Amino acid sequence: MNINDRGFSLVQVLISSGLLGAAALVGIKMMANQEKMAKSINQKYEMAYIHEEIWRALQDVNNCEATFAGKTLEEVASGKTRFIRKKTSKADINLYREIYKRYSMDQDLYGVENLRIISYVGNRRESAEPTFDLAIRFDKGENSYGSRFVTKTIPVIYSTRSSKIQNCNALPLGESASDSLLAEVDNSLKIENNLGINTPAKKDIALDIANALSFSEDLEQNECNQDMTGRIRYDKSIENLLLCNGEKWLTWGADNIDWSVFTKVEVSPSKTESRPLGLYRVCALGKATDVPHTQCRLRGNGASLKTPDAWELNVAKTDIGSCTFLCFK
Repeated sequence: MNINDRGFSLVQVLISSGLLGAAALVGIKMMANQEKMAKSINQKYEMAYIHEEIWRALQDVNNCEATFAGKTLEEVASGKTRFIRKKTSKADINLYREIYKRYSMDQDLYGVENLRIISYVGNRRESAEPTFDLAIRFDKGENSYGSRFVTKTIPVIYSTRSSKIQNCNALPLGESASDSLLAEVDNSLKIENNLGINTPAKKDIALDIANALSFSEDLEQNECNQDMTGRIRYDKSIENLLLCNGEKWLTWGADNIDWSVFTKVEVSPSKTESRPLGLYRVCALGKATDVPHTQCRLRGNGASLKTPDAWELNVAKTDIGSCTFLCFK
């Protein structure tokens, strides 16, 4: 048997080294890609967390107003918002904490110190209620996997006074202002402090309105039950406001009389004596039959309309015919 004890040739060594180098290069590149992909996945979750954290903060009216109140919409749209401000109260003292600052301020990085917030920009949304989308622009860095810049938005409903934002809060993600205000109560605009509309808010008044307050006719809320107690609606048929007491709709006003419920009282006039009608808060002539209406005159207090009073038909100049009155209790 012939045995080759001369070892590997130079060509064999060079080929082997080249193959090992190529394999190492591929492995290093794969590791780099894996690291970039892992970093990108981590950044994706970090952006989702920060986005939700900011949204939850702005759902609180106090935090939203601490961040945007006093700014015009133009200032918000130009990117002048530098951070989200959270408001807390301790021993009747308001404390403010700035969270999620822009990268330009103190070089703040988030996540595993590779994620930056570079701007907060409010874009006006076309909707029934004043709303803007707060666009949060993230920078994932130069060596990130996929798109370097990512923008996430939060819808914010607001009100202004003298062109400056006064009240605001974040809406549920993915909903418009009009959808939210017509949805469940949990999605409605919540104002925890006293509110003044066209007038400064007052300490002991929850809602103070200057100028007129309008009620529209609500044809869908016909039923009055315990859940509807305290609701007010407008009834066009009687041109008045109705108040639900938990059982039925009552006419709402200073006299608190239900004008839709009355008793017809028919009385014949007399030349010799007055004729009683009964105890009512108010009575009015509804019909005069075979007698002039001037002979159907009533006598009763009825000045305050608050308590029942004894109503009578005055002595007349005839005994013929009848007077029909509509009386309310």
